[in-house]
Amino acid sequence: MGFWSEDEFEDEIALFLDENDGPILNLLGVHPQLHKSPKIVSYYWVPPLAPWIKVNTDGSSKGNPGLGSCSSVYRDSSARFIGAFGAPLGICDSFFVKMKVALLAINFALRYGWRWIWLETDS
Repeated sequence: MGFWSEDEFEDEIALFLDENDGPILNLLGVHPQLHKSPKIVSYYWVPPLAPWIKVNTDGSSKGNPGLGSCSSVYRDSSARFIGAFGAPLGICDSFFVKMKVALLAINFALRYGWRWIWLETDS
């Protein structure tokens, strides 16, 4: 396991306009289709009660199936960082990524003797 990244991004463009942009775009013959922005919701991280260790996991695959990776971050009841890992998973689907990151996160915790684990995912 280790750090892994991929420098490719999807071909998506975000367009932000203010009141002065409309006349300029009209002069240039550009007529963008504007969509209402999604609702923004705030969340915050809550530390676990002692003696628990909270494990936040995530993973993804570029395509389904596609090249996948996953990672986890471990914090104690004082919100102190105590560990992390990242792992490439090769070609896999999104379900495999979600299951694999949970298994790797538990295995990593057991290897360090952490028995009170609170596993938190985005799924």
